[in-house]
Amino acid sequence: ISKYRKISQNHWEFMLKKKDSTKPFWKRLIKSTEKVRDNLF
Repeated sequence: ISKYRKISQNHWEFMLKKKDSTKPFWKRLIKSTEKVRDNLF
């Protein structure tokens, strides 16, 4: 669980720092969440 938490925390920080004006923030958020889930499970 701690490994998952660390990965997701790093991922969220990365996503928040990253600026992508071509896509709405919430869409990036959903897409990135799916990506993380696919990578872990």
